[in-house]
Amino acid sequence: FSQGQIDRMTIVLENSPRRASLLTSPGATAPVAHPIDARIRKILSPHFFSCASTQAPSVRVHNAGITTVTGGTARAIVDGQQLADVKFDLAPGDSTDLTFSTVDFVAGTSVKVVFQTIVTGDDNPLNDKDSVTTHVPSAVTMPFTQTFNVLPANWTVVNPDGLTTWTTRSTSSPAPNDKAIYVNYNQYEEFGSADHLVTPRLTSSDAATLRFNVSYAQYSSAYQETLMVSVISGCDKDLTDTVQIYKKSGSTLATSSNTPSDYIPSSASQWRTEVVALDPALTSSPYLIVFTGVGDYGNNLYLANVQVSGADIDLGIEKWIAPSLVTCETNAKPSFQVRNVGGVDIQSFDATLKVNDNTYGAQVTGLSLQPGSSLGVELPAIPLSEGRNDVSLQITSVNGAGPDVNATNDNVVTTVIQNANSDRLPLRENFDGAQTWVLAGAGTDLSWVQSTANYGNSAMYQAFGTTSNGKTASLVSPTLDLSRALRASMFFDISYAVSDVQKIEHLRVLASTDCGHTFDQVLLDAPVNQLTNKVSNTAWTPQTSSDWSRRFVSLDALAGKSSARIALEVTGNGGNNVWVDNLEFFLNDDDTPLSVDPGIALYPGTTTSEVKLTFNLDTRQAAALKVYSSTGQLVVDNSFTDVLNQTFTVDFADQPAGIYIFRIQTGNLLLARKVLIRH
Repeated sequence: FSQGQIDRMTIVLENSPRRASLLTSPGATAPVAHPIDARIRKILSPHFFSCASTQAPSVRVHNAGITTVTGGTARAIVDGQQLADVKFDLAPGDSTDLTFSTVDFVAGTSVKVVFQTIVTGDDNPLNDKDSVTTHVPSAVTMPFTQTFNVLPANWTVVNPDGLTTWTTRSTSSPAPNDKAIYVNYNQYEEFGSADHLVTPRLTSSDAATLRFNVSYAQYSSAYQETLMVSVISGCDKDLTDTVQIYKKSGSTLATSSNTPSDYIPSSASQWRTEVVALDPALTSSPYLIVFTGVGDYGNNLYLANVQVSGADIDLGIEKWIAPSLVTCETNAKPSFQVRNVGGVDIQSFDATLKVNDNTYGAQVTGLSLQPGSSLGVELPAIPLSEGRNDVSLQITSVNGAGPDVNATNDNVVTTVIQNANSDRLPLRENFDGAQTWVLAGAGTDLSWVQSTANYGNSAMYQAFGTTSNGKTASLVSPTLDLSRALRASMFFDISYAVSDVQKIEHLRVLASTDCGHTFDQVLLDAPVNQLTNKVSNTAWTPQTSSDWSRRFVSLDALAGKSSARIALEVTGNGGNNVWVDNLEFFLNDDDTPLSVDPGIALYPGTTTSEVKLTFNLDTRQAAALKVYSSTGQLVVDNSFTDVLNQTFTVDFADQPAGIYIFRIQTGNLLLARKVLIRH
């Protein structure tokens, strides 16, 4: 500080009433200087981890007293076994490093080492002792793979706060035997607490790659758990001496949509494979990999299938993109996403595409796909037959070297239904008439079916009593023409009852603007129990109207599109049946439309000069509106087409006040009313 700053601080301390307490605080008390005080300043060895089979414990001793220490003794006790004492002399303020005789450590154990200074006349015993528990990881052969059917004995769990930490739990694929390791952050109230999961001792003589599966859902966007992966090179180090190679938090870490309940992954789609190159962090071998979860009192974080291997070639198909389950196209360009889950760059690959009985070859070149990176690939158009098409894609060679090392991720099987049904808004669908919607599931997945409930025929996804975990099925509309719409919306009735809180189905409402080639817009995404609140331990079938819930979805994003399609996609979890009925499309985005009896309703508008006219018809029809003055003059003469559920406004601002005769006709319905207009 400058002299002026010092003078100013002195004035404030001596004269400010708010600072008066500082003059008598512990900070103003001189430290006690003990005549004789030999203390343990720092443990030098062993560290938190010890990979060497033989270690020589060492410690730094400091003379914090004001008298020279002569003939002091340092002692080390290893798991109750006392080593040979070491003598030391120290002048006041000096330190010295002392090393004890070597001791053998057994791999796969933890060893406690206690250090102590013994000096005659030492009057401050509080700093005479210190200890460390060192973990001696066992070695594993490479390549290394770890599943978590049980908590592996050769891994180390570090739980600093002694509370919730890493443990195993039943989940879903891709974890073998449906087991993974996780931290229950949904019930972990300590914000920012870190829990570490450490591998056994690893060795690499060439390029090494880490792969692991992760699954996580945020409780809400306000809660953001973090996963970090670090490397301890050389192994004989502490948890603070690491090189971080991976860090993701919140939405970046998430593999599933926000889940405001205890999250358990229920399908393979809720897992992501991470690929991380270890080489940049490896300065020496052996080494350890540390997985660190940091909680935010949000939701659970899962790991599965940890693998460490060399520079393998492994190109996997991450997902099929297009054409989707239902499309109007007769010739469609297949597209899919691949990921380099190996350890070397991918320059090219060959693939075989089979559609029904026809086989097509494809070669993709000119790539530079690095480990861990993903890429969307589009192939030339292929013909589709009307109705169901069975499609399979197989990667046959990578980098011109034949099949890669992992055949399990080289293929995908799906179903594409070519369907040219079309319709327009407004629209109703109650599944009692001719079927224009497609009820389907991909491949061998369960499908929507028509079934009978209290509304007659309804669409039903049967999940109760099935192994439907992760299987999806879609209820897909015809191609819808919204080219003349400025706004649009959809309502639907849904019925569902929770049979097991750990087995909840999931609903997404998806939209396509290319007649179903891709459904790339998500209009609704929620666990089904958030949409309805029934409970049943038996297979669910709605019995009364109170068993249903009405839901609104805005379709404004599709306004002006001529080839739109809507899909209601359910992902099963072996819970209970999902029912959908009474879908209704409007040419507005009013989420609380007026409910009127079947037929025609005439009622006042929002101003004294307005009259509202609402239709509630079974089918689209033409309608005519004629309005006469009290003298018989025709003042309004309008014709409407495709009238179903619309509301029209008749404005009399330019007409004189008085009585008018409304005459509305559609099909065999005729409504005539006298209306008094006041200004």
